[in-house]
Amino acid sequence: MMTRLRNIAINTGGGDAPGLNAVICGAVNAALNRGWRCFGIRDGFNGLMFPEQFPAGGLIP
Repeated sequence: MMTRLRNIAINTGGGDAPGLNAVICGAVNAALNRGWRCFGIRDGFNGLMFPEQFPAGGLIP
């Protein structure tokens, strides 16, 4: 039997972009409304590539 994963984390790279916060907020709200788990990523790509650099790991529930 196959288990479907229902987790998301959105990672952005680069500087500020107009409207990006609204897009992230919309994606997270849509996922939460579907019962999915959402994670923040500490310090962008560093949280994914080097999670050991952060005391609690690279992802934040």
